[in-house]
Amino acid sequence: MATSFHFEHLLDFTPGQADEILRTIPAHPGVFALCGARQEDAPYLTKTADLRRRMRRLLDPPESQSKRLNLREKVARIEYCVTGSAFESSLVLYQATATHFGYTEARRRLKLHTPYFLRMTMENPFPRVYSTNKLSKRGLALMYGPFPSRLAAERYCDAVLDLFKLRRCYEDLAPYPDHPGCVYGEMNKCIEPCKQACSPAEYAAEAEAVKNSSTPAARA
Repeated sequence: MATSFHFEHLLDFTPGQADEILRTIPAHPGVFALCGARQEDAPYLTKTADLRRRMRRLLDPPESQSKRLNLREKVARIEYCVTGSAFESSLVLYQATATHFGYTEARRRLKLHTPYFLRMTMENPFPRVYSTNKLSKRGLALMYGPFPSRLAAERYCDAVLDLFKLRRCYEDLAPYPDHPGCVYGEMNKCIEPCKQACSPAEYAAEAEAVKNSSTPAARA
């Protein structure tokens, strides 16, 4: 259940008094909700750089044959708050949306996604590093980030694996001397545990060096 959120200002709205009502709304950045008369009606929620101008576009008499969204005849109440920054606007919009629709629907409506991290699988006999946005309590202590995008996480991961020679393969390794290996081994970018070209202790030391080179997300 989402935490209850309330806007700072509430105004009753009627089309006949629209101009008078909208003049009282400040021309400042903020978040607002346009609510219908019925309790079950979903509000129109959004953020804007100019509250008065944005609401006028939605609540002024519609232009002839215009396809622009107009809510003049559907709104019974205006709720809004002024914000001081783009970050505050985004946070307030999320809180308001979560209150009305729940956290899961709020993330869907606002297109919010779990950020990407790098995870190190130290529980594996041959640890590897990879990008993921799936979080778990077990893996959190060995996750690094967050990164602004999946691409940024993968680029950083590639840079780490260019510096340290851990494996990049996803298979559950069962090393043996005649293993075919991969192109990264041929390029000398992996110490090839699959071929038993290094001892388990040597690979563990390389993995430990990677682990010690960054600060896990859990401690950030």
